[in-house]
Amino acid sequence: MWSPYEFATMIPPTSLGVLLCSLLLGWRILSPSRQERALAPLARPSSTLPVLGNTLDIMFKHRHDLHDWILRESRRVEGGPWAFTLLGRPPAVILTSVDSFEDVLRRQFDRFGKCSATLVGDVFGDGIFAADGVQWLHQRKTASHLFSLHMMRDAMEEVVREQAAALCATLATHCTTIEASDSLSSADHKGVPINLKYTMDWYATNVFTRIGFGVDLSSLPNQQHDAFFSAFTRLPMAIHRRAQQPAWLWKMKRALNMGYERQLRHDMKLVDSIIYQVISQSMASKEADTKNQQHLPDLISLFLAKQDAEYGGADASGGSGATPTRVDTTPKLIRDMAFNFTAAGRGTSSQSLQWFFVMMNRYPSVEQKIRDELLVNLPRLFQTNENGNAPPTMNEVQQLMYLEATIKESLRLNPVAPLIGRITMQDATLSDGTFIAAGTRVVIPTFAVARLQSIWGEDAAEFKPERWIDPETGKLRTVSPYQFIVFLAGPRACLGAKLAMLELKVALASVISKFHLRVTRDPSQIGYAASLSLPIKGDVFATAIDQFAVDNEMHLGWKCSCDWIRPLHFRREGGCVCTINQSYGVNKSLAVLQESDAARNFLDALVFAGEHLKPLWSGGVGHHAKFVPLVCPLMIKTNPLHSSKAAVTRAMNSLHRGAGSRFFYKFQDKKKWKWNSADDYVETHWDGISSSTCQYCELTKNAHQHREEYEMIRANCQKLYRPLKAAMEKELQYVRYIPKPRLPRTRRYGDYTTQFTGLQAPYRLAIQVHRVLAGPRACLGAKLVMLKLKVALASVISKFHLRVTRDPSQIGYAASLALSIKEPVYKKHPATRKRRSRYPKQPKKKCHKVSPPLEDPTVSQFCYVVELSTDAISGYLGPADVVNLLQACPVGFSQEFMNALVLQAIDQFAVDNEMHLGWECDCDWIRSPDFCRFSRSKCPKDQPFGVNKSLPLLQEPTAAHNILEALLFAQEHLKPLCSGSKRYNTDFILLVCPLVMTGTTPRHLNSKAAVTRAMNSLHPGAGSRFFYKFQSKKTKGNVALDNLRDHWEGMDSSTCEHCESTKKHARDPISRSAYVMVRAKCQKLYRPLKAAMEKELQYVRFVPKPRCQRKMRGYDFFNRFDGLVAGVAKGGVLCGLYMV
Repeated sequence: MWSPYEFATMIPPTSLGVLLCSLLLGWRILSPSRQERALAPLARPSSTLPVLGNTLDIMFKHRHDLHDWILRESRRVEGGPWAFTLLGRPPAVILTSVDSFEDVLRRQFDRFGKCSATLVGDVFGDGIFAADGVQWLHQRKTASHLFSLHMMRDAMEEVVREQAAALCATLATHCTTIEASDSLSSADHKGVPINLKYTMDWYATNVFTRIGFGVDLSSLPNQQHDAFFSAFTRLPMAIHRRAQQPAWLWKMKRALNMGYERQLRHDMKLVDSIIYQVISQSMASKEADTKNQQHLPDLISLFLAKQDAEYGGADASGGSGATPTRVDTTPKLIRDMAFNFTAAGRGTSSQSLQWFFVMMNRYPSVEQKIRDELLVNLPRLFQTNENGNAPPTMNEVQQLMYLEATIKESLRLNPVAPLIGRITMQDATLSDGTFIAAGTRVVIPTFAVARLQSIWGEDAAEFKPERWIDPETGKLRTVSPYQFIVFLAGPRACLGAKLAMLELKVALASVISKFHLRVTRDPSQIGYAASLSLPIKGDVFATAIDQFAVDNEMHLGWKCSCDWIRPLHFRREGGCVCTINQSYGVNKSLAVLQESDAARNFLDALVFAGEHLKPLWSGGVGHHAKFVPLVCPLMIKTNPLHSSKAAVTRAMNSLHRGAGSRFFYKFQDKKKWKWNSADDYVETHWDGISSSTCQYCELTKNAHQHREEYEMIRANCQKLYRPLKAAMEKELQYVRYIPKPRLPRTRRYGDYTTQFTGLQAPYRLAIQVHRVLAGPRACLGAKLVMLKLKVALASVISKFHLRVTRDPSQIGYAASLALSIKEPVYKKHPATRKRRSRYPKQPKKKCHKVSPPLEDPTVSQFCYVVELSTDAISGYLGPADVVNLLQACPVGFSQEFMNALVLQAIDQFAVDNEMHLGWECDCDWIRSPDFCRFSRSKCPKDQPFGVNKSLPLLQEPTAAHNILEALLFAQEHLKPLCSGSKRYNTDFILLVCPLVMTGTTPRHLNSKAAVTRAMNSLHPGAGSRFFYKFQSKKTKGNVALDNLRDHWEGMDSSTCEHCESTKKHARDPISRSAYVMVRAKCQKLYRPLKAAMEKELQYVRFVPKPRCQRKMRGYDFFNRFDGLVAGVAKGGVLCGLYMV
């Protein structure tokens, strides 16, 4: 036996050295570092792996939704800190409490520095984003002079307003409302969607280059602005990719110039070329301004003024007695400074504007509240003259409380920097007791923090601007900057926060007051892209639409039926249907809109009509009344009206001769009320109406005749006339009712004026009263007729859609004492017949045979008519209607007719559900019972949806009918479960397999043996496996497995034995929560599935997946397939679901 010494002496020295090095390397890799040991008490994601940690999650699984993953894990720990590790990087801790934010950003500021400069050094250089210590302090102190309140009032406000006006001009060129005076060159852009990203990037970047460097982007020699903005967007994405990978991996890609590193290098060249052009042009302009003694300070001049600045130890590190540090202003520092501040100024404003308009498309009611606030505080912005085109000033936007609250709410949910990273320079202990060792990364997830209930309450994930406004004072609430950390907090708080808010307020107030920006994509589906910032994923195109006219779907000033601007001749002009084929909007070429105050007064009138009077005319339909709107500006050139009747009369007479005189004329009520006449005229009510009573209605209460008519009249007065008069007298002056004028007899027929009864400024009324005779000769059977009509129509309409075969607008009446329909309605349109005869002939029979009459002549005649009009009714019968029709009349139709109708219904079913039935593709429900998914190819997207009518199954007498019934059963009972299963990480694949082959009928499948033989004939061993009694595998108590096989046998509609047994197995919180999910899935998914199938199907079984060969372990369907739940329908069709 060898001793250890003898054994060691026998090993060669080289082998012994290799062995020792391997052991040391393995110990170094596998043993936790000091930072990891310090974070051991903290929670970690459930997907954490040994050695790899969370590398696979961050690099692959959650590469594109990293912020959502952090949010889910933060909610799981309920506001506490948690840690994750990435291979080749120091461990990181995620903080999710306000106190810990304040510790990092203020209380222990010196202990936390910026992350590794190697990650961002080749992009940001020594700029303020990447610098630390004296370099950061020098740039911050120097740039702080630019963002003072004095500079904002003297220089920044003018630039922001100028660029906001340019932004509105750009949107106006894409506005969907075409003005009559537009030229062809400008009209070419009308209605063309505008790139929201490019437009907002241009606005934000140009504002900052003008303020920071005195340079306009449009004046640069290189006009590749689109490529410049795209490159600027891709740069933080590339850095984010670096942060998601081990350091050695992205450094190797950078050295080899491959992948995204190659694109990053190309983007840096393009961005640097533009930055250098800005710097050179700024320097040239300074020389010219110095000669002219006209120079405003900018960033370059401020940095040049502080050349060779020195900072002592107290400034640099907070200590005292240290040697002063000198900072030289080099050309590289000027470049890094210009790049960093341009990136900050562009990213904050541009992305905030983009997300703001996306949120307005998701919540249009919030946008309407902002517009209402603008209308109250800044009504001049809604004018179309020079005063209205001028953007608001700095003092004016301070009044817009709700706009600022909405901006902050949008920034809260969509922060510019979704992650704030720091590195621990010294050991630190947070206020909650968390110890963080030096070298540990610290992350503040602002995106996730905004959605945590522990910080923002139960409605944290909701878009709610009202959370920022104090309901008692109406002013903005003060929120801690460490809770709302969009602009950071503490010594590193954003210098340009006030400038960014000024940009956002001015731009949004200008745009929202003039346009509706509607994105072309579904706003709820717009998400973020993986980046250091939070850009919108993909391009966002929007259309600019005019406001009030679009909201109310009208063409203001176009003289059509939907126009509210009407002349004062007391009669309606224009057809009843709008004939203008263009988008809704206002005709801005109207002369009245060019006046100084006319546009504002006109808008006030429109808002009053929409707010107070539109609800009344919307409810007028139920009272046999119709309102036609009228809004007519009474301005004479530029002179405003006085308040006297004479001035109003002259103004109205100037618009239409005699209009003002008629408006104020005192008409006598010639239609006095009589006991034997129940007429409803507004003029009989008007003079005696108050807000609560009506003299005319009080008189009619004692009427002995026409009591029902008088009750309707009183209800009409109470619901319409009284609120109408009260609303108008409260807000308007000189409220009058004007009856219709007397017209010549030649114009009393077929004209709108025969129904027009009068004008109530500013609305007209058309009253229609329908009766069945009146007086002593009133119809005795009126109530019986109404009862029969109601019962018959309610019964028919609730069950059928009756569509006539002719054009309903061309159906007229025949000359008769009654009003009978001319010609039978089931005949073809007269234009399709070869000749016309005096008496209509019966339609000819179709080519197929008609079945003999039934014993019931009514049913026989019905089937006969249906077969004759197959082409006419087939388009109006859905698949369910066809099944009901054949069940109601099982022997009344010919076999040829039934087959054709069922095939068409199956084809319609496939089109409605977007599938290719019988084509053996992914979306096909007709599958083989081989207990595995089988598809020869992917779904052919270029082929129209439908059924493969060449299938042999569809040629059998009753097979098509049975398949249709099975498809309807699957759609009604099984498909809803498929839609709701995804939330439980489960997928169902529908199976419909006919078991009735040639020479077999459904009634032969009345036993298990018959079903077994039928399934075996389709696939060898399928029937035997379907009815085989499988033994359920017992799960261990400490493993929370979720398999339908464990639930199936002991499960009914209300209870499950397996779920009851799992309540005793939970021993720790993790398994307990897993069992809760298992029981919820069983209750919401498995039990309803079994109950629905056992109610409608026979031989309902659960069949587990077959044992596959070991060589098929790849990512295919066999590894995902869990089992089959199926049963046999009455028609001999196997219906069920594959579980995945």
